[in-house]
Amino acid sequence: MPFEAAPYEIQLEPHKTWQRFRVGTVTGLYYFGPKTIEILAIENSKKNNGHFNDVLQWFMFSCKNNQRDFKFSEVWNQNFKTHLINKQGFIEYSPNNLIKKV
Repeated sequence: MPFEAAPYEIQLEPHKTWQRFRVGTVTGLYYFGPKTIEILAIENSKKNNGHFNDVLQWFMFSCKNNQRDFKFSEVWNQNFKTHLINKQGFIEYSPNNLIKKV
């Protein structure tokens, strides 16, 4: 499944350049930082089609190749947060922020 990315036109933070991404039916915003790759927003328009797993695999591969940790920021959906912790191996490092050391 191809990974597509493009600049996000809105400056959310002065020191971070966010990028939009799309993998199949999954879209979101990410930041490629000096120590982490961080996802700020993610949405799957068609559930249970495997595209979310494709996204996780792509980001984990990128994190390993670039020696970066993998972060999800501002996770407000409790079910999603629980899934990331229990099924994907993330830990909570501050309220609503998760990280997976690579």
